Amino acid sequence: MLATLLRRCAATKLIGSQLPVPLLTEFTPDSRDKKMTTGRAWRADELRLKADDDLHKLWYVLLREKSLLISDKQFKVQHRMSKGPQDRIIKVRISMARLLTVVHERHLVREAYKAALDKEYMEANFPSPQAKPKSPRLRTEREQLEDAKRREAIKAIKGWRSLTNSERRTAIKRQYGRMANEAKTDFIKELRFVGQLIKEKQSEAPKQ
Repeated sequence: MLATLLRRCAATKLIGSQLPVPLLTEFTPDSRDKKMTTGRAWRADELRLKADDDLHKLWYVLLREKSLLISDKQFKVQHRMSKGPQDRIIKVRISMARLLTVVHERHLVREAYKAALDKEYMEANFPSPQAKPKSPRLRTEREQLEDAKRREAIKAIKGWRSLTNSERRTAIKRQYGRMANEAKTDFIKELRFVGQLIKEKQSEAPKQ
């Protein structure tokens, strides 16, 4: 029964190819007592030299080999046979992973080239309006007065450079309070002085 099934598999033709489908890769009458020698996995630099059509064909070759190795493994598991070394399936999977990496690299290159062409076309046919240079904002008189007030407060604080940020904020608030009190005192003195001058003038004026 098994020999008949194997002969039928050997006589089956692959769709789109004239090569017959090989038998199970390891379970053959002549390979039971022989050590299978296989090559290495495909390297990425070798795959980069191939065209897209060759990579497409190689992918299906690796996929068929992977399916045969998995079928061979499942057959041995069902019949409680020794699996043997699994380096062949590992090499096939590594080759397939590297092939996908090369295909992805080419896809990224195509997308970058397409984006560069789109950008060049848009710049040539739809130039963007030139942005007007921003003129420097003029500082208002109030901002200048606040800066002068802050510089005066910092100048009056002792040990400014050795203070932390929180200590500096507290010291500036206290200095602003002192400056406000001094300004208030000076303003009251000036009002009193002006009032005294007005009284003197009124007293010196001749009575009618």
